[in-house]
Amino acid sequence: MANPVYAHRTKETTTTTGTGTLNLDGAVANFQNFVDGVGTTKQCAYCIVDDDNVEWEVGYGTVTDAAPDTLSRTTVLASSNAGALVSFAAGTKTVFVIDSGRDHLEIGCKVTLTTTFSVPNDVNTDVDWDAETWDPFGMHEGVTNPDRITITIPGKYLVICQLTWTPNVTGIRWVQINKNASTRLAQLVEQDETASWETMQNFCIIVDLALNDYVKVMAQQDSGSPLTITNNSHFMVQRLGP
Repeated sequence: MANPVYAHRTKETTTTTGTGTLNLDGAVANFQNFVDGVGTTKQCAYCIVDDDNVEWEVGYGTVTDAAPDTLSRTTVLASSNAGALVSFAAGTKTVFVIDSGRDHLEIGCKVTLTTTFSVPNDVNTDVDWDAETWDPFGMHEGVTNPDRITITIPGKYLVICQLTWTPNVTGIRWVQINKNASTRLAQLVEQDETASWETMQNFCIIVDLALNDYVKVMAQQDSGSPLTITNNSHFMVQRLGP
């Protein structure tokens, strides 16, 4: 799936009902269709309007050249159904390409710890984040893969991490950001602080990330016993552009 595409004068009608993928019925007069404007397999921001039933939906979807052409409804940004997929009734709806207004400002995710996280001695450990500060595009889930932020809109991202370790005078503190299973994006190694000072590790990088790529934080320490990362820690991504 490509980066979101904006195409001027792209508008079609649809009679699709329910919450599924739209079958596109053809361009409105003086407009182009989605395949010509956006391109097949490309992603765009869309708006669907049903004037007869006072229903509407704004989101991201993928265009497919088929018989008929289709537009998926992958991510809903806002709707007349409290921000969820609208189950459209029978009748003709209008669907058109929009500039979502969120492509640069709101595509991102920040996760934190609500309690301490224990890292065993000399064991490379994925940090599991248990809370989201913001996550409008569903990039983090706390049950199956709480260690990762998964990219739902591809592009160039700023990735930021801060780990804060409890005071300890022995050994080193090591943190690494990985893309997917094992591609290392960044690494930072620091000596312990004094007994009364926390060790705080901060860094940021800019990286191109594709759809369904994920990033995660790995931590390690060799103090001789388990050591905790405090809840003054966070991990985030912010989309900068395509």
